[in-house]
Amino acid sequence: MYQWEWATPSFDGRFGAVHGHDVDASFHNYRDPIAGSGSLPGRQADRLAATWVAFAKTGNPNNDSIPEWPPFDPTTRATMVFDNDTHVENDPRAEIRAFWAPFPAPTGPMG
Repeated sequence: MYQWEWATPSFDGRFGAVHGHDVDASFHNYRDPIAGSGSLPGRQADRLAATWVAFAKTGNPNNDSIPEWPPFDPTTRATMVFDNDTHVENDPRAEIRAFWAPFPAPTGPMG
């Protein structure tokens, strides 16, 4: 599991970590305006792109661009957080998960 928290430098950073922006990074598209138009901060995309390539090649996302990423385990919920300081965090959104836990899971064709 990963979480994309790297805020785009576009528009003076006003939009933060834009939804879908990790897709550009996955394809090493750091020249896209939302990724910083090729600027040095936009090279953050290198980390996620290298991670996807490693995962596609070997089934293991670990590579020299990121810290050691342990396999996901429902007990620890190790999550790679891609940001200026890319790091592994255990259960980073525990409070949100806990909030939704008492509600029944969706059922039927859409759930």
